Amino acid sequence: MTRPSFFNQDALVGELWNEISTTGFSNRCKTDFYDYVLYLLNKYDRNHFLDANDNTDNERLLKTKASRINSAKKNISVQFMDGKEYESIFARFIERIGKGDIPKLDDTGDSYTMVLEDATLRDTLATKLKRVAHTTLDYKLNKELVTVKH
Repeated sequence: MTRPSFFNQDALVGELWNEISTTGFSNRCKTDFYDYVLYLLNKYDRNHFLDANDNTDNERLLKTKASRINSAKKNISVQFMDGKEYESIFARFIERIGKGDIPKLDDTGDSYTMVLEDATLRDTLATKLKRVAHTTLDYKLNKELVTVKH
């Protein structure tokens, strides 16, 4: 499990304070506030623990359920990430494939099968496949087990 190792805490607190004081962010629901704090903690962590750990490790680290972490990641990608950050989700995925760091990556000759816990990554990959290859992910019975044809 990758534990957080923060850098530039002043920037983290400054960004949080700026958001609260300029947008009335403190009036939003507690889920959005929690997700924004998670977003900032991940952004200012050297290891990007939210992305580096699987959901089970984050569940233990954050003392919350894996389903809550998945919904937080999705909410973060929709509400708080700018375009460049959102595009980096796919870039990190390709980087992980290059390192052989995707669980159960199986090449059957005509398709790849892999485990993708992160709903945001699955959505990003599905969108890229639709736009570029005019195809989509095959989920079968388990949405975390995805197959992509060559």
